[in-house]
Amino acid sequence: MTAAAQTCGVELPFPRARAFWDGLSDTQKQCLDDAKVTRPWGPMTKEQRRAVRSDLRAAAEKCGVELPQKPANRAPASSPTPAPSAS
Repeated sequence: MTAAAQTCGVELPFPRARAFWDGLSDTQKQCLDDAKVTRPWGPMTKEQRRAVRSDLRAAAEKCGVELPQKPANRAPASSPTPAPSAS
């Protein structure tokens, strides 16, 4: 799929994840595979999201992996300029 996307000039939505994974040593990759951290299919509840994050952090710590930082929230969009009132 990656080759096809490159051929067609399409940017895939996961380049950062791929770059992160490719930057790990074989031992770290194997350790994370062995940890079997999974995500349930479909929408998750708040509690499920917390559990997955907790499992991932524990596996990363055990495997000596530094997880990427969550991007800072972007500044809120400015409010649109009000239309001039008819006088």
